Amino acid sequence: MTRAINRIAINIKFFLKKMCVPNVVDYFLVLLCLLCSGYAIFTTSNTTPRTIMAVVTCLLILARYVLSIKVNSFKRIKNNKKLLIPLPTIICFFVIGISAVITLFVNKESSYFISYVYYGVLVISACFLCRAISLKRFINIFCNILFVFSVTALILFGIQQIIRIPLGISFFELNNSICSNFFFIFFQNIYLNRLQSIFWEPGVYASFLIIALSFELLFKKNNNWFHIIVFLLSLIFTFSTAGYLLLILVFVPFLTRKTKNDTIQSIIKFSFFPLLILLVVLIISFSNQLATLFPTIFEKIANQNSSFSTRLLSPQIDFKIFMEKPFAGWGIHGANERYLDIITSDYSLSVDSQTSTTAGLLAKFGFLGIVFTAMPIVGIIGNKNLKLPLFDLICFALVFLLITNKEPHSNMLISWAIPFYFVYETFDKPIIQRREINQESETHSLLVVLKGKNDEGVVARNTVMSFGLKGVALLIGLFTIPVYSSYFSNDSTYGIWLTFLSIITWVMTFDLGFGNGMKNKLIDCLSKNDYERGKRIVSSTYVSSMIIGSIILSIGLLVINSLNLIKVFNFDTSTISPFFVRISFCITFSTIALEFILKNICHVFQAHQKHFLSNLLPLIANVSLLLFALFAKFNTPSEKILALSIAYCVITILPYLLSSVIAFAGPLKRISPSFKYASFATSKSVISLGLLFFLVQIALLFLNSIDQILISSLFSSESVVFYTKYSKFFTVIVSVSNIFNGIIWTSLCKSVADKNYRQLINRVRTLLLFDVAVSFLCVIIAIFMQPLLDVWLGASNTINANTFIVIIILLFTIENIFLSSTGSLLNGFQCLIPQAISIGCAATLKIPAILLIKHFIPSLSWEVIYIIDCFLWIPMLIVNIAFLIKNIRKAKIEVQECQKSQIE
Repeated sequence: MTRAINRIAINIKFFLKKMCVPNVVDYFLVLLCLLCSGYAIFTTSNTTPRTIMAVVTCLLILARYVLSIKVNSFKRIKNNKKLLIPLPTIICFFVIGISAVITLFVNKESSYFISYVYYGVLVISACFLCRAISLKRFINIFCNILFVFSVTALILFGIQQIIRIPLGISFFELNNSICSNFFFIFFQNIYLNRLQSIFWEPGVYASFLIIALSFELLFKKNNNWFHIIVFLLSLIFTFSTAGYLLLILVFVPFLTRKTKNDTIQSIIKFSFFPLLILLVVLIISFSNQLATLFPTIFEKIANQNSSFSTRLLSPQIDFKIFMEKPFAGWGIHGANERYLDIITSDYSLSVDSQTSTTAGLLAKFGFLGIVFTAMPIVGIIGNKNLKLPLFDLICFALVFLLITNKEPHSNMLISWAIPFYFVYETFDKPIIQRREINQESETHSLLVVLKGKNDEGVVARNTVMSFGLKGVALLIGLFTIPVYSSYFSNDSTYGIWLTFLSIITWVMTFDLGFGNGMKNKLIDCLSKNDYERGKRIVSSTYVSSMIIGSIILSIGLLVINSLNLIKVFNFDTSTISPFFVRISFCITFSTIALEFILKNICHVFQAHQKHFLSNLLPLIANVSLLLFALFAKFNTPSEKILALSIAYCVITILPYLLSSVIAFAGPLKRISPSFKYASFATSKSVISLGLLFFLVQIALLFLNSIDQILISSLFSSESVVFYTKYSKFFTVIVSVSNIFNGIIWTSLCKSVADKNYRQLINRVRTLLLFDVAVSFLCVIIAIFMQPLLDVWLGASNTINANTFIVIIILLFTIENIFLSSTGSLLNGFQCLIPQAISIGCAATLKIPAILLIKHFIPSLSWEVIYIIDCFLWIPMLIVNIAFLIKNIRKAKIEVQECQKSQIE
């Protein structure tokens, strides 16, 4: 008994070791790829779930790829200029992208932009999947996952055949047939006697079984016969005629390779394809006789039903459509519409769908659509790394082409991934090896860097985790409005709550910059291990925050109790009690006093390079409050707003309070705040630096926030809507870039304090390269502004994008990105006075300049705001760059003098 228990324990440990985090991630990615490849639920009329799944899969693949990137890639490119020459897969990727863009604009299909996005997401995923997971690993994972699906499907299929009742719940309709789901296994009433697993029909399942058998028999050195038997058994119960015929192309090469006699091998190889063609001819000729013996398999050929005729005629119809527009194609929607017109008028009884992927892509994208077909032919047949006989490779290439042309595979991720895999393995890998043969520098992947304990690892972890939290916050933001709307069930009461929050947000900006001042000072203390001075700085900041918070609270409560809130919030007293509104407002506003004090812990975390914790605390509060609104039940609007205000106070303060207690009682005990260590002199030094941060912050807030007010007052409220629609995408990009700016700010501050000039230069280069990448993303958004607006706003609310306005907003956004990043770098140097002067001057000149231009050029509309911003941002950017260069040179001189003094 003990021996058995030990054996089980050993097996569990082995399993856990094998299923480490990278393994789990890779299995999950391949599983998602399969779900994006013919999953039954995603073939319904609602394409939103399919698109969301594809986007999520793409993002995860990109994240997996980024983690495997060598961090010194730029150094390698500098040493080896050949690395800049595009690889074959990259060329194919861009050719596919260019063909889609040409088709989109030539056929004016911006209203169907989401379809192009879906295709783009599949191609991007396929292109980077082969770089994130090796072909050998992909084959193993693919076969293992399909094996699990097959075993599950066989068991449930057997049960269903015995009880003769569809398993699961009939919850959606597919092609006019009810489809039941049970553990990702599907049973349609038209396929009750055929196995289809998770896919939309048995034929698609058969296609993936053939691919899995090809991997097991042709590409794996050690054949897993347990897998092979299960795949064969599953294939039999799909009753797919095409699957049975394709099985010949898989088993004959395998058996040929196992044959020891060279003469027999040669005979089989030279006679196989003529015999295969003869076999197909005989099957078609004697289909009636075969149908009497095997009706399920050969009846469709004997009766020449639509399933058989569609596969014969579909490529011809698509090729005919292609010849009508061979250069740009008809577009995704245009080709489908044209195909439907032709089959309706000429082939109404013999063709019921579009099946040819090769001809279909030609019809949609023109002659460049041939790339999809050319990639597997060249990639598979030309592969020498796998050391497989040419006969085997030709058979597999033929299998893949026949599979992708017996069903429409252009919207299946796996079908895009396989061509990219073989082009990558055949051409990219040898080229990369030849280019890097002289590279002697040690390289590490980003995943290794993330695990590192050095400063590079800290920055990498902060960046990855902060962007991850930002993504979660954006996702949660999608549910905020519907959840709170459902909670209040009254727009008037919800409007009062939103006004509360907006007032609190404005008041919280008047923190006089204490947190930022403390952060910069504390970083310097920590780098010098001067914990006593650090304790004085923290203590003085907390005491100063208490004083400011108490003053704001006292004034705020006095004002709230003296105002006529009915007029201020304009609500109906019969709906909600004014007393409850006043009490709720006082409770919500009181949160500010405590938040002013406790929120300093975020700046302490940032000083310790713990940006993840700093961003996590407000996210915890937002999620907790959202859950409260989701599950809490109250009767009247008065009870609801009072309960939510109390919850807001408790839930907002609790994460800051708990983290402060845990941090200062534990790892940060040496700098924990104490009244004993607070001093006026220290507070004055923090406040003097903090006030400069505050002035810069307020001036930037004025420059960025006054636009809507000016547009509304000078032009019209409708113009504000146009302004918002044009700027929304660019605003999101700027907010994302600001996350990285904050991380580099604290990291640079530490480099300055440590007098680490090399690390300082790396930080500056990293941020500027990030800005270039983000600016390139903004250019792409500008190019596709019209289709993005069409998808985002819908056909009824979209606007015609004005090219001039888009270009002006693009220029301003790029200026804003670089201004924010250079400003963050200057913050790290504590060089704030030049920023305060330049931004203050711009804030002073903005309104007069707008009025002046509007007076002399009355034809200009609200876009004059952006024109003035573009001109005002230029001198501010020049000032930032000039003083950044000055401070970098100053830091270099200080480091050199420090090194000389150490030598002496």
